[in-house]
Amino acid sequence: MRKMLVLVATLFAISTAGRASPCVTGSLSSFESLGATGCTHNGAVLATFSGTLPGSILLDFSPPSFGDYGFTISVGDFSSLAGTSDTLNFSIDVPSGPKPFEFVAIPGAVTSGSATLAVTLSNGLSFTTTSTPGHSGGEIIRFGKEVGSLNVSATLTVAPGTTGPTSNFATLGASAAPEPSTVSLSIMGLLGLGLLYGRKMLRT
Repeated sequence: MRKMLVLVATLFAISTAGRASPCVTGSLSSFESLGATGCTHNGAVLATFSGTLPGSILLDFSPPSFGDYGFTISVGDFSSLAGTSDTLNFSIDVPSGPKPFEFVAIPGAVTSGSATLAVTLSNGLSFTTTSTPGHSGGEIIRFGKEVGSLNVSATLTVAPGTTGPTSNFATLGASAAPEPSTVSLSIMGLLGLGLLYGRKMLRT
């Protein structure tokens, strides 16, 4: 009986060892250490984090969220990143199967200089968006076909001398795409929300 209990406990431990835990706000290095197991966010698994951004930079999964499966990157006032170009790579897997997607990217607010976020997705799409003083950049791309997983490669380029508000965030995220009749309204709403968020950051 004892051997049977030990066997059951061992099998249970093995079956749960590879399961991802919920994503919680933490440093980039803590997410890199999760490897291919990753973490779960709203039913999706985000994994294989890597890149050249400082490992101490925080990835924040708390609201406001721009996308069902996204997060913000705490870039601060950009002073430590001014004059650099750094990458962040990760994967998104949706267990429920392929579905239409939208992908949103916002570089963060700047008070001088510029910050550019270039994103390349494994489905062949790529786009670039730039924030300048008085203009909070943001881009939303709707996929033409259903996908169940994505590899994301994002490059954040901050011009020399760029500054921003102390509490400042870049944003990366994906969402299940709405019905065609609501696409334009959703895009306007998300970009408007991003602009308001950028203005709020500029006032802090």
